[in-house]
Amino acid sequence: MKGKYTFADALKEVQGAEPPKRAVLQGFSDLTTQEATRLRVAWPKIVLERRRWLVRSLGELGDDNFDLDFNAVLHNALTDPDDEVRQAAVDGLWESEDEAVAETLLTLLATDPSEGETLLTLLATDPSEGGRAAAASALGQFTYLAELEELDADLARRLHDALVASAGGVEPLEVRRRAVEALGFLGKDPTVQGLIAEAYAHREPSMRISALFAMGRSADARWLEHTLRELESQDAELRFEAARALGEIEDERAVMPLIKALLDSDLEVRLAAVESLGHIGGDQGITALRQMTESEDEAVAEAAAEALDEAEFAKSPLTFGLEDLGLDVRDLGKKSTHEH
Repeated sequence: MKGKYTFADALKEVQGAEPPKRAVLQGFSDLTTQEATRLRVAWPKIVLERRRWLVRSLGELGDDNFDLDFNAVLHNALTDPDDEVRQAAVDGLWESEDEAVAETLLTLLATDPSEGETLLTLLATDPSEGGRAAAASALGQFTYLAELEELDADLARRLHDALVASAGGVEPLEVRRRAVEALGFLGKDPTVQGLIAEAYAHREPSMRISALFAMGRSADARWLEHTLRELESQDAELRFEAARALGEIEDERAVMPLIKALLDSDLEVRLAAVESLGHIGGDQGITALRQMTESEDEAVAEAAAEALDEAEFAKSPLTFGLEDLGLDVRDLGKKSTHEH
């Protein structure tokens, strides 16, 4: 959807001397093959600060309006010689399901993008730690598709191997922890389970936080004891990740500890507990959520109302058979987003 602006309008504006109008950037949506080729030719002629602004702005516009598709521009920006441009492009593509994007994220690995070579794998050779860490995070979307068997089998294998190598290798800590998080969806794999356990035992709290994040993504009750233990941690970030992970594991044994966490001193922990109770449901969880809708804290009351809707919907006889239709009740509710 381009609106009233064309690709030619948008390209002319970003190449001009004057700051472009933000609205004209809609012309970069849904590029044709010919337009994408024209963009690649013109890209090096756009000044650096303008490229940085453009990629950041397209990511923000795409988040605000799901009818806009800037994948072609952001995909092109993954090979930009500037680290800041590449990171912004990765951030903008975090929900992409395009296998070509996955190939690029895996492929800048053997070549330094600043040399202008074709794609070989950002995850291992991007000279910037931040760029590789961002790539690892973005690949989490594709490990999810791989777990659902909705990704090309060969690509899924290479994705698994690259992330395992990054999570357990000599990469900087930030790259390793993001790789562990991305692997969480593949938590049935014994190798991945071992990497999560190693991350949880790490002396750095940030790595333990990532381990809890991966435990939640695995939705595996094998991690229940660990997540329940961290719900009592002195560290609010660990408590938050534990509360969030328990909602993804969805084990009813977590209901009472999560109800207790509704009184946590940290607001983010309380909100995570509310959301997780909505995922797990059950009579005790629903009762607690009803009480929390009367909370004096407006944020908690609103979150409890949404979680209560989800829990009651899941309990309703009307939801019987959704699984047979290939639907997940959680996918019908409010999408949860989390930055950590």
